[in-house]
Amino acid sequence: YILIIDKDDPSHTESVYLGPGETKTFRVEYISDSITVYSSTYFPAHYEVGEMALIIYILKIKNQADDTVTDIEYRIPINYREDLIVCEGERTDGCIEDKDDPLYKNITLDTKDSVKGDYKLEIESINATAVKYVTLSFYIPTVTLDSKEEGRRSVQGVLTNFQRLKFHSEAPFKLDDVRYKSGIKDAEIVKILECDWRNICEIPLIFSNGEVKLKTFTVNEEKIVFLWWIPEEEMVPAIGLSWIAKLWNWGHEFVLEKGSFWFYLLGWAGTQDEEGNKILYTGGLIIILLGVIIVVVGMILIIWRKKIFIKKAEKTETFK
Repeated sequence: YILIIDKDDPSHTESVYLGPGETKTFRVEYISDSITVYSSTYFPAHYEVGEMALIIYILKIKNQADDTVTDIEYRIPINYREDLIVCEGERTDGCIEDKDDPLYKNITLDTKDSVKGDYKLEIESINATAVKYVTLSFYIPTVTLDSKEEGRRSVQGVLTNFQRLKFHSEAPFKLDDVRYKSGIKDAEIVKILECDWRNICEIPLIFSNGEVKLKTFTVNEEKIVFLWWIPEEEMVPAIGLSWIAKLWNWGHEFVLEKGSFWFYLLGWAGTQDEEGNKILYTGGLIIILLGVIIVVVGMILIIWRKKIFIKKAEKTETFK
């Protein structure tokens, strides 16, 4: 908007005053851009951990002038992008990447391995009142898996494998739907929990079609996720041994700290936790104690029977 005033009327400095039957004429001269640019951005339906994401910019460039415009330059803020391809046309699936494709040479305007900062788009000319479409497609880093630790623990009396996964976002903007391919079958998953800022791991995550849905990642955000699973071959215990497995993982949990005396003495019978300690349960200790008692009693019986046999042999020799 512009404000029009009558410089010859000092009493009205913020409006035009018209007397009865009066007419005032004003001439306004201005300059506008001959080229207007409208942009549309297309993002992937979701982002995969460890994989680059394809982003697509489509620019609609219109010549508003009645004459042909030449030597057009338009700067596009890129920040950091990899494998940039600029091509002619409105291509919502991105520019052609296959250099052997016959169409690649015809429509490709520019390529760059990486871009930092702004990208300067240069167009030779646009005819009067014409519209030109240009597509920019490039890749950005998404989320990386920084570490993966594995172990086994008892969950409700069942020996269960776990993975401690640490993720980190390297994307230049917020990612709305991030997924992780675990390589584990859906039927083997017990539960997946995300840890909050207090390191309390109680936030459930969805697992579907072999992927963990990690939801949203902000810039530079880190997440820790615990994935609990049981291999199919271990889901159904051998007949006659299921009650032993249940008893072994029954009762109070005892933590054998890594490097301690009890760790080296009984660690062979425990399961490893997230910190490398060993976990034993009341049931497992009872079974171990019963085993020790049986072995000791058996040895005592063997020694006792051996002594009796020796005494009987001595009496027989004396009788002869």
